[in-house]
Amino acid sequence: MLNSNYGVTLTDDCIKNTVDAMLKIQSLYKINCFTNKCAGFATARARDASNVEEVLNCFNGEAGVDATIISQAAEGNFRL
Repeated sequence: MLNSNYGVTLTDDCIKNTVDAMLKIQSLYKINCFTNKCAGFATARARDASNVEEVLNCFNGEAGVDATIISQAAEGNFRL
């Protein structure tokens, strides 16, 4: 896993708000990521977080989204 770990910790509120957004998107498009395959990617903020494993586990466990960390180079290719 890519992790530069600059000691930044994503707060519980940040994680909860992201999970809530994932669930709203699922509701809007009438999909369920626990029964359908859903994937996502995380960029620098998650890559730099000291609690990245907790974040990814939460996304998967609470929203069913299998997220992965992408490299800075890959992030640049997406022009995010």
